Amino acid sequence: MFPIEGDRWVLSMGGWMGDHAPTDEQGFLEYARALPAPDVYDIISQAEPLSDITPHKFISSLRRHYEKLERFPEGYLVLGDAICSFNPTYGQGMTSAAMQAAELDAILAQRQANAAGIAPVFFKRAAKVIDTPWQLAVGEDFRFPGTTGPKPAGVDLINRYVAAVHRATLVDTLVGAAFIRVMNLMAPPTSLMTPSLMLRVWQANRRLDRRTSEKASSSQRS
Repeated sequence: MFPIEGDRWVLSMGGWMGDHAPTDEQGFLEYARALPAPDVYDIISQAEPLSDITPHKFISSLRRHYEKLERFPEGYLVLGDAICSFNPTYGQGMTSAAMQAAELDAILAQRQANAAGIAPVFFKRAAKVIDTPWQLAVGEDFRFPGTTGPKPAGVDLINRYVAAVHRATLVDTLVGAAFIRVMNLMAPPTSLMTPSLMLRVWQANRRLDRRTSEKASSSQRS
């Protein structure tokens, strides 16, 4: 949910493997009501819709390894979604494209705007930019059993830890801020695995476990 001009908001809700928000207003509201946190529903249930609900289906993420080509036509380059299209739910495609453009600008500045033979150099730098959001998007997609494609080694173990990070953000703002920095490509994924942050994640999950246990005990007594 994002604020835009004119006291209006844009809301997007993502789903996987057939579990998608309905496109009728009542169904959309009920889908929002079923989310784990009530925030989105609490807001949109009191708001006036200004447009129809528009679905956008994304079949699969796709990465093309231009950096592995031995030849590429002179005078042409490829960037953005033409190199790599990510699951748009994670909101990293435009950031990745902007970072690729910044790499292109840096290369041209080093070469004093001489673009001859620039493709191999640019594609190698673009690949390094893409590596992080690609790992994030692919890893998150593989949390769902129906996801197909080459599965990176260790992704299940990483996803278990990331699930604990997600849960910790409910009660620890520092963990939440660190997670947002990684998802917005402002910090590397390894920043979520420093000893101090891992300790905070563990402590936050213990607090949540205690709350759940106390609620269950209270419910049984009543």
